[in-house]
Amino acid sequence: MRKQLSPLALCSLFFVFFLAESCSKITKNEAYYLAISKYVYAYTSGAVGRTDAIRVRFVNPAVGSDQVGQKVAGNLFSVSPAIPGDAVWEDDRTILLQPTEPLPYGEKYTGTVALGKLFSGVPKEAKVFEFEFSVRELSFEVVAFGLRTQDASNLRVQQLTGHILTSDPVENTSVEKMLQAKQGNKTLSIGWVHKENNTIHEFYVNDVERGNVRSSVQLSWSGEPIGLDKQGNLEQMVPALDEFVVLSAVVSQKESQHVVLNFSDPILPTQDLNGLIRLDAYDGTLNFAIDGNFVRAYLSSRVIGEKNLRVEAGIKNVAGATMKERSDWPLAFEDLKPAVRLVGRGAVIPQ
Repeated sequence: MRKQLSPLALCSLFFVFFLAESCSKITKNEAYYLAISKYVYAYTSGAVGRTDAIRVRFVNPAVGSDQVGQKVAGNLFSVSPAIPGDAVWEDDRTILLQPTEPLPYGEKYTGTVALGKLFSGVPKEAKVFEFEFSVRELSFEVVAFGLRTQDASNLRVQQLTGHILTSDPVENTSVEKMLQAKQGNKTLSIGWVHKENNTIHEFYVNDVERGNVRSSVQLSWSGEPIGLDKQGNLEQMVPALDEFVVLSAVVSQKESQHVVLNFSDPILPTQDLNGLIRLDAYDGTLNFAIDGNFVRAYLSSRVIGEKNLRVEAGIKNVAGATMKERSDWPLAFEDLKPAVRLVGRGAVIPQ
């Protein structure tokens, strides 16, 4: 005769399973991280690219040299949901999982390492190490650098330069469909140079006409060719032929902090710009690099905060004509942010 469980027995059974499930979950408190830090040196965390490698690096060797290059046993390391590709021992203390195909944008993953099976004497709270990471969403940014003169002897023909930055590699042909440029009713042709594994896409809007009166170039873009619902536009002022002015001043916050100035005319490369371009309340010196319509002013020491950049009248273009009016440009300078942080909760292992 088949026995039936009473409601009380069912409740008791449910409680047992619930208790077992709860006990199996990892409590990530201070004791957990302190115990883990004695075995795990660094690991992939945060947002990663679709094709980035996943790594876990240990403090001490975990396998012998004969295991380097071999697959990691499934009961030692796993990722959920599964990632296509085999985890291998990159060296005697590093697990490497290189995806064999791009991962889905926005997907979240949990990695698990059985430290208790890799090392002896591991305390209970550190026997299983879990870490989380996700695939960053695809995004892009359009930046216009400014105008430059293609032929210094003919100021009528200009070129608008800039780039599109994508968070992950994308098809070049798709990026080239994202951008359109018009001057008045005229559609302008755009040239491209793709760099950095198809994440930097430089563009050159050709045949911008500089006439006797001011005009503008309308730059518009859409993310639809790369599967994103994002649109935007900007307007680039094109000065008249008799206007010799500063068009923009932008801070580059890189290690060699500098200001990029875009002039309407190519600048005379032999002139001394000291005193003609200066940063108010700055004790350091500025070193200048002239490249056609662009002047880069490099700071001898890093600045943080807001400063005013003054560009004096008197700067000369390649024809020897002098700029008639000075201009002031309020700029924000930032500290250099570290590209990679190592060790700790959510350390990112550099590639």
